[in-house]
Amino acid sequence: MQTLKVPGIWNSVLGSGEGYGTYRLVLQKPNFVEKDQVFGIKILDVATASRVIWNGKLLGSSGTVGKSRPESDPSYVFQLYPLPWREGTNELLIEISNFHHSKGGMWEPPYMGEWNKLYKESEADLASSLFLAGSVFIIALYHFGLFYFRRTDKGNLTCPHFQYQWIS
Repeated sequence: MQTLKVPGIWNSVLGSGEGYGTYRLVLQKPNFVEKDQVFGIKILDVATASRVIWNGKLLGSSGTVGKSRPESDPSYVFQLYPLPWREGTNELLIEISNFHHSKGGMWEPPYMGEWNKLYKESEADLASSLFLAGSVFIIALYHFGLFYFRRTDKGNLTCPHFQYQWIS
């Protein structure tokens, strides 16, 4: 058993990014958590395979966690789960395996907080990403339209930072 910093990669400890392991966090139920209050956990960057277990119950997974390359299957899935607190000790386990990326481990810390706030924040992040992707798509359509209607003006599809000659 070794102690690793989160966030961080385990390359310096294991010698490479390949490997598997379990991160464990033991928590006491906070005094400020009310009976009906729902908390959650958001896990951002584990770009390999992972499983999230809360108090012995599997909350979800991303890819297939394994002890070797053939046993594991990487996947990047945004993970947001509600956490049912119980009185006394609560245990969070995050199992990770990495045999497909140069960097292994938890790149970002898990975020815990009120479920409603975490959910609204993730919806706002998604809306922002969709807006940005839509903007880039519209700009691309605009430039392809310029190229389509003005085929003699090759500057609409060229990049001024590269020196090359257009051959027609």
